[in-house]
Amino acid sequence: MIYHRRSFLALWMLLRAVFDSRLRNMTRDDILSHWADGSIARFYSKDRLDAELSKYFSRRRYVICGQRHELYPLPGNGRLGKVKRALVESTPELVARPLLGTFGSFIFAIAEKQATPSA
Repeated sequence: MIYHRRSFLALWMLLRAVFDSRLRNMTRDDILSHWADGSIARFYSKDRLDAELSKYFSRRRYVICGQRHELYPLPGNGRLGKVKRALVESTPELVARPLLGTFGSFIFAIAEKQATPSA
């Protein structure tokens, strides 16, 4: 899974490390992987992902998106979960869409190889 490094989700994960002494000696990438999908999770900025993909693909574009619950760094269970659900449900699409289009947790890459002429 490729996550967006400049997302609200990544920020919340890194802030958790400030309060969890077990994570303070870990690298930023290790902290992000710890709270995401483990070793298969990778966090990229658009620029860094583009630098990686430009070696193999001639045309690339990226879409950043996320889910509304990412906007609120609250647990999803218990009383705070009820508050979070209420906030998520009351957040207008007009507000959520631009925020998640810039700071959402997912970065999708759409890439095409350059066509090679047939001989």
